[in-house]
Amino acid sequence: TIKISDGAVTDEKISAVSPNKIAQDGAATNQVLKWNGTAWSPADDAISTGGNAGTADGFSNLDPSDFEILLKNNTDLDKNHLMRFESNNSFVSVREPSKADQIIAPVHLPHNAELVEVTIYYMDFSGGDLSVDLFRKSYIGGSQSLFGSSWSSTGSSGAVQSATISTISNGTIDNENYTYRLIVDFNFTGTVDAPGDAEHRIYGVKFKYTQPGNIVTGPGPYQTSYVGEDAPPAGDRYVGMVWIDTDSDRIRVWTGSGWNTVANND
Repeated sequence: TIKISDGAVTDEKISAVSPNKIAQDGAATNQVLKWNGTAWSPADDAISTGGNAGTADGFSNLDPSDFEILLKNNTDLDKNHLMRFESNNSFVSVREPSKADQIIAPVHLPHNAELVEVTIYYMDFSGGDLSVDLFRKSYIGGSQSLFGSSWSSTGSSGAVQSATISTISNGTIDNENYTYRLIVDFNFTGTVDAPGDAEHRIYGVKFKYTQPGNIVTGPGPYQTSYVGEDAPPAGDRYVGMVWIDTDSDRIRVWTGSGWNTVANND
């Protein structure tokens, strides 16, 4: 029997050894060699398609000073109908609703963010109801309500109140094709000459949205991906699973309770 001398096999002499010469040593199909802490041994190849994506909450708001008046056609165009007082400028209202009863403000949110909540801070001690709606408007077309229908206050109270709208239509912000604006419709009688005369008031509006995190190539919790028009069956899902939705051209990640869109091709 021919024996190889100790130390005779060097890196240089085995640098061109074919992989076909390596023994199977119990390896199964698609397994790779992994260091187990003691030695190299066959093990499953965990596919990693991302790092820590997830989502992050974001907030934006409208201050009373952001609003402008919407005048009715040919009605006192030379007068200021927007009411913000030096002695009490924490809210915005209108002077005479019979002549100008709406105010408008632009809404600027990040592209591809998902709007999840709108909270309105207001006061209403009038017999009529205050109403608010959020619209997106195409650059060459009409407006669409993101609320479905206007939110309206109910009852009468001299305290500042808040209302949160969480049912949002077309909530994915698309700044490529739309602009966004919020419109308030006042419905009270009389003229506002002093802060106490304003029976309807807006103190501010808060927008809560989510933004997808970045998918980073490398080791992480995202172990595999699924491609198809329909979502993978519920029993096959786990947190971090990536679904490439070929029906809507979106990349989604399973959060444990829903699919979070992290990229799209709209």
